[in-house]
Amino acid sequence: MIVSVNLFQQQTPEVQQKIAEQQKVMEHLYPILNDVPTLVFFTDDSQMDSLFEQQFIQLNDQPSILYSHDEQDYQTLIEGIGAIVLTADKVDNTQMMCQSLLTKVTDNQRVVFDGCDDILKLVLSGDSKPYAICVQENRLSNLLSLSKETISTMLPSEIMTDPLFEDVPFVFIYNEAGIGYLNHTDELYDVSIEHLDVSKLNHTGMLLGLAKGLSDEEKSTEEIVTDGIVCAISAIENQDVVFDKHFYKDKINVIKLA
Repeated sequence: MIVSVNLFQQQTPEVQQKIAEQQKVMEHLYPILNDVPTLVFFTDDSQMDSLFEQQFIQLNDQPSILYSHDEQDYQTLIEGIGAIVLTADKVDNTQMMCQSLLTKVTDNQRVVFDGCDDILKLVLSGDSKPYAICVQENRLSNLLSLSKETISTMLPSEIMTDPLFEDVPFVFIYNEAGIGYLNHTDELYDVSIEHLDVSKLNHTGMLLGLAKGLSDEEKSTEEIVTDGIVCAISAIENQDVVFDKHFYKDKINVIKLA
């Protein structure tokens, strides 16, 4: 099972829009993911009391959303969970807050972290690292503080050894067409998609799919990445959805490099 945790400063219309968009993807991917309980965690407690005491209300088998500013609620939610999708907006003491949440994860739980470039750099510079990050290729220039021309001449192995990614076990870098590369526990993989009309993979779907794969310790790297890409494809707007994994056999390639 996986859960989603979203860190925000306070409740705003923009925040509600982001959550609504995420929930739309989750509902669409229900045949693959089943329920994904969602905790919206606010660092500013002036607007609300903890609502975690509410029961999980299942409406038409769709995931429920819980709101809180109490870290104990977060710890209760993730107890026994295999993987957590943790996304962070800019909040007061962003690094300290994210580090606090990451330290509450047990050794057998895997956090897939996502945030804007500045937040990602802040979190990856801390002592406690997420297990996995998933980054679109066009963000590398900002993340690594290198020109796009320099990035284009670098080998995947060179990019993956950048200090920013140090001690992060799972780093997946991809473009909108699903072509990319992956470093998983110091093993490098090439990733590609063939015979599929993919114009723009859905990033939220990718995060959720990777978390689903990572939640199962028995799954291979190839299976984990396939889970991510299947969800990223299935969540594309106006796309005909095929949830049968056999359909994707020989269409999603995850090849270990020597």
